[in-house]
Amino acid sequence: MKNWTPFIIGAALLVAIACGGGGGGGSSTTSGTTSGTTAGGLTDVRIEGVLPNTYRADFNNIQVGDTIALGLWGRDADGQVAYATASNFSTNAPGSVATVSGSTLTVVAASATTYRVFANGTTYSVNFRPKARAAALTGRVRNTTSQGVPDADVYFFSASGANVGSAVTGSDGTFRAVLPTTARTFLVDLGDISTRYYNQFGFGPSEYSVICPANKANLPTLVSGSTVALSGNAVVYRKVSGTTPPPPPPDCGL
Repeated sequence: MKNWTPFIIGAALLVAIACGGGGGGGSSTTSGTTSGTTAGGLTDVRIEGVLPNTYRADFNNIQVGDTIALGLWGRDADGQVAYATASNFSTNAPGSVATVSGSTLTVVAASATTYRVFANGTTYSVNFRPKARAAALTGRVRNTTSQGVPDADVYFFSASGANVGSAVTGSDGTFRAVLPTTARTFLVDLGDISTRYYNQFGFGPSEYSVICPANKANLPTLVSGSTVALSGNAVVYRKVSGTTPPPPPPDCGL
């Protein structure tokens, strides 16, 4: 299986949405959040960060200069992504590192210390540690019916195959990763939501899987201080009754 060490990731705003991750994975406990809690009838509620370009930034991928709209999302009784009313956002970070005004988190400086963002008083919380401004990549993981898939892990690698970063998709399947410019390839890992998805994805004309990580999907050239986007979506496959798994990627040896 994976031959790298995953990063610990803490993810992710009163309207239930029928398509936002309806194909997303089942509830999962995200490290850094208060799990097993409910809000407005939702379960597995966690804090989410939305960038001005509407991509979701998990809290291991925020950097100096970010302004992030904070909110809450979870799952309704049908397992669909839905959003909960949130209030009383705050942070224990000093103002020299980050500030919260209303529902906006502003990142001022990088820090080697881990801090927390809180919502609804202290009911919900998530860890964050701001990074220095670097190269950034945006992308989206969706299923074959174009629904965004939350809680997918995306791992990034250098030309030598070393793991150099990771991100987790938000409630709409989007992500933003802060990476070194040495990142060259990526893989999507659906192991955390494997009850609904096969651990395989398509990107462009090819198929990939963390089960055979020798083959990885290529990234665009990253530029320090700038954000670039993947050329397309990573497409994943639901486990639907009556269907069979997709054929394994070429040269996978399966």
